[in-house]
Amino acid sequence: MKKSVIDRTIDFILENSTPEFNIGFSGGETLMAFDNLQYFIARLFQAKEKHAKKVFVELSTNALLLTEPIIDFFIKHRISLVFSIDGNAQTTDRNRVSREGKGVYRRLHRNFVLYKKQLQKLSPHFQPTRADCTVDSKASLSASVQHLFDLGFNEVLARPVSPSEYTGLTDTSANHHFLTSMEQLV
Repeated sequence: MKKSVIDRTIDFILENSTPEFNIGFSGGETLMAFDNLQYFIARLFQAKEKHAKKVFVELSTNALLLTEPIIDFFIKHRISLVFSIDGNAQTTDRNRVSREGKGVYRRLHRNFVLYKKQLQKLSPHFQPTRADCTVDSKASLSASVQHLFDLGFNEVLARPVSPSEYTGLTDTSANHHFLTSMEQLV
């Protein structure tokens, strides 16, 4: 995306938003275009002062492309990250695989630990760590969520996997399992 388009987008948002608002980045992998994202965030935070706006930014990521400089940028700008992780290694590796067909849990976990370490070092009072957990019919909802809390996430959004060609599910058995698990948690 051209920087001129980003600039016009930011101007439009700031001119037409409430005094306090949220912007969320999700879909695909948000860090694949980090240069544009970095420019957008830096430009947004510069421009918000001129408009006297409070802006909160949240970004969803599978964490595979996180590096220390990227993490430092997010912490400096107080960007809340939501990690796409589905619980323990077995569940995450079943649901999330690399282009090579390998599970991504180890890489995701390593980058989450790096994030937590940098967060503690650079901003010990800013500790939002959220997980987005997709639970399939083979996983235990309570065990998946508990595993994420044990890792250090302080918020977990859990939802059932949707039946589709992509997920390999043809009926709503995962949704039934998810709702049954939710009832057991309550």
